[in-house]
Amino acid sequence: MKPTILSTIAFASLCLASQGAIVFSYDQNVTNNIIFGTGVLNGSFTLARDATSSLEIGLRARQRLPLPLAVHNSNGAGNYTFPIGAAISGASWIDSNTPAWNFEWSVNTNYLGTSGS
Repeated sequence: MKPTILSTIAFASLCLASQGAIVFSYDQNVTNNIIFGTGVLNGSFTLARDATSSLEIGLRARQRLPLPLAVHNSNGAGNYTFPIGAAISGASWIDSNTPAWNFEWSVNTNYLGTSGS
């Protein structure tokens, strides 16, 4: 199986258009945590932050089946690698077309708490 790589740099670059300097960081928590269901934790996000606008965008890939796991397969440089065509068996609603991973994103429009918005 060939791996599929989800690169977050292009995504974040397109989303953060402003006069400020965009700073990228990898394998980070999003600001003020993130709220998910049981067993899904903050962390392993690739972040793009613009201090001028106080805008933060986070993106990550995560294994979601057979259980919500904290498996992100991050290389520490904004890439997440998972096998394609690999479904998880074991539940009646899961078939060979159900991917075992997905991506998650977060947008914080005032990550510094200084914008007044």
